Amino acid sequence: MSQRSLPNYQGIGAPLRRVEDRRFLTGRGRFVADIELPGALHCVLVRSPHAHARICKIDTSAAAGAPGVVAVFTGADMAADGVGLRGQRAGIGDCLSHGLAAILPVVIASVLFGLLVGVGFIFVIIPGVLVWLAFWLYVPAIVVEKRGIIESFKRSGFLTKGRRWTAVGLWLVVVIASAAVSMLLTRLSVPAIGASGSTVVLYVWQAVATAFTAVMTAVSYYFLRVDKEGVAIDEIAKVFD
Repeated sequence: MSQRSLPNYQGIGAPLRRVEDRRFLTGRGRFVADIELPGALHCVLVRSPHAHARICKIDTSAAAGAPGVVAVFTGADMAADGVGLRGQRAGIGDCLSHGLAAILPVVIASVLFGLLVGVGFIFVIIPGVLVWLAFWLYVPAIVVEKRGIIESFKRSGFLTKGRRWTAVGLWLVVVIASAAVSMLLTRLSVPAIGASGSTVVLYVWQAVATAFTAVMTAVSYYFLRVDKEGVAIDEIAKVFD
């Protein structure tokens, strides 16, 4: 039997002599709070005591009048000074303006995406599915990262690589659920309100399903970027800057 040389893990399980205790026990330790610089101020963050609530108003008068308080800042002050505050909601105007600014490359990329997927389905179904799974995040890449059409497809391929089977399962659930709801609505609405009314109901459902898939695409894009690059939400929210 041959013997292997094991690595020498010295120190594991052995007591370590502490060298810092003397100054702490004799009151000669120095901490950050002990450092005093000219003009230095202390910052205190006040957090909401509620886990989930809507902030309607913040009254800072009592805090601003307390002894020693130099200034009190709220989220509104940060936003007014252009500090990267990302807790606010994007307005409809912001969404429309940024969406319209990217409409031309998105339309061209959508046509190209449809052609690629269509060609894949014409020859063999599997290549069409693989193309669709690789490139389905091209719209966020164009809108958020302001990439070109070809670069957006490459970017989507990079983000989805290694996660495409997960995307298959996700989209299968969405497609099957959407088809099941459509069939159920048709079965219930045709006898009740006729074919014309049923068509309206299905159009409304299609709009809801389309909105859901758009949100799912945006959320998938965010989580894949976090998974691949560890990006913060501030980076993605820069699209509104």
